[in-house]
Amino acid sequence: MLLEQGQVDAVSTIDVLLAALATQDPTTELVGPAYSDEPAAVGMSQKSPELVRFVNGVLEKIRADGTWTRDYRRWLTSVGPSPAPPAAVYRD
Repeated sequence: MLLEQGQVDAVSTIDVLLAALATQDPTTELVGPAYSDEPAAVGMSQKSPELVRFVNGVLEKIRADGTWTRDYRRWLTSVGPSPAPPAAVYRD
């Protein structure tokens, strides 16, 4: 909010959040190269196995049916070309 109000000149965070900021506010511009590659993740309680199965199923579907690439191109092109969907990593 402070960026949109002009109370700060710049912010730094992970690329998808920066892209979201730029999408929301046409006066926001992404500049300079990325200086790190920070993956994002989804965390859930192991006490909710049905939620874990649901989220895993949704993620697998968007990897398989092209939704990942389509949504990336629609919303995140400001951070660069669409990479391949990340491989699923499951932790116990």
